[in-house]
Amino acid sequence: MLDDEGNVSFPDFVNLVGDTVKKNEDALKKKMREERNMNGRQLKRTMTAFSMHDKDKDGKIASKDLKAAIKDINPKITPAEIKDLIKDLPTDEEGMVSIDDFVKVTGEMMKSEDEKRADQMASELGLT
Repeated sequence: MLDDEGNVSFPDFVNLVGDTVKKNEDALKKKMREERNMNGRQLKRTMTAFSMHDKDKDGKIASKDLKAAIKDINPKITPAEIKDLIKDLPTDEEGMVSIDDFVKVTGEMMKSEDEKRADQMASELGLT
């Protein structure tokens, strides 16, 4: 990989970085599925919404973009519900939110949505 002068060729660099990014992405997806109990559809919605707002693709979005990203996942969510979801969300010194924290918030939101749907179905079936 290194030439006689200790340099890496561009194609080798791209392969190395691509492999690293892929491994990190796969590990993150596995972690989200396991820790946040998200199904594939929920995970895809979350990753897509986050990616659309992760301008420089560093795994963080600006806190000012949070509301739009959450709305991308759940267009029916109210401003009050969004405010409640993100009120304790940590940001770094630059006001950025990590993908892990974003997943925590959206996971809670999706779990709440699922519980509401289950309650509604039970009510409709006369089980409550």
